[in-house]
Amino acid sequence: MYVYIWKDPSGTPFYVGMGSTLGRTNPKAKCHRNKACLQKLAEIGVDAVVVEIHAAANDDAAKSMEQMFIAKFKRHRDGGTLTN
Repeated sequence: MYVYIWKDPSGTPFYVGMGSTLGRTNPKAKCHRNKACLQKLAEIGVDAVVVEIHAAANDDAAKSMEQMFIAKFKRHRDGGTLTN
């Protein structure tokens, strides 16, 4: 399992996700994303996304780590930078 953080070129995180394969971490992958995330990808360009990857031992560990990062960076609606 993996938890990934997408950041803009300045290093500001805008998406936190998790997956069982590294393919999910690729901003060029044809995965379902919300409108705000797609807009951010279009704004900065998928080639400019900085991808930070964290390995997790299992699904529970990945979920906990994802929740920890979301709490740390906060969603837009909570005054943060994440499009989640």
